[in-house]
Amino acid sequence: MNYDLNEGAQMGLGIAGAVIGGIMVILAILAVILFIAALISILMNHQVTGGGKFLWILGVLYMPVFGAVAWFVVGKKGTVNRILGIDKHPEGEGEGEGVRRAAHAERPGTAPHFGGASPGHA
Repeated sequence: MNYDLNEGAQMGLGIAGAVIGGIMVILAILAVILFIAALISILMNHQVTGGGKFLWILGVLYMPVFGAVAWFVVGKKGTVNRILGIDKHPEGEGEGEGVRRAAHAERPGTAPHFGGASPGHA
């Protein structure tokens, strides 16, 4: 019986190639899931303006893995969005109204007033 060492080496490489190939397929599937989850998360986020969503989607499309990770790490939290000016203010509040509401909450017994002229001074 004649045993060829090259056959054994080729068989070992075949198994290693199959394992590496399997790992690559799993990583590719995870990357696609991350990509799709980031797109859905961006589209469902109500704190980002339409233009902000467009920019985030462009970033995720341009660099799928890095863009998706960046969205989940910094974009979804809104810090970068506020710096870039692409976040929405909470419903019904413009800039500074939340501060005025908080100041009013400290003075019990007074009616809230958010207009230009003070009440009674028409």
